[in-house]
Amino acid sequence: MNDTLKTLLNHRSIRKFKDEPLSQEHITSIIKSAQMASTSSFIQAYTIIGVTDKAIKSQLAHLSGPQPYVEQNGHFLCSVQIFIVTPLQEQWKRQLSRRP
Repeated sequence: MNDTLKTLLNHRSIRKFKDEPLSQEHITSIIKSAQMASTSSFIQAYTIIGVTDKAIKSQLAHLSGPQPYVEQNGHFLCSVQIFIVTPLQEQWKRQLSRRP
C-alpha cells in the first residue's frame, strides 16, 4: 500500500481542541495546504475565513447544529463555498464540451 493510501486510511477526526491561538506560521501552513488541494475543473471556489472572536464563534456553533467544537478552540477556520462563473471559465467549459 502506498503512503497516500496509508495516510487516508489512518485519518482521525478531532472534535475537541485547546483554546489556544494558532501561530501565524501554523495558519499560513494550513491555508497553503488547503490551496494545494485538488478542485473540480481547476476552480478553487472557496474562501477560508478565520474566526477568533468568542462571541462570533458562539453564534456559529449555535447555527451549525449546535456543534461545540466550532466554539471551543483557539482559532476556527471555516471553508465557505463561492461559485461565481467567470467569462474565462465559461469559455473553457464550452471548449471542453466540444471535445469528442
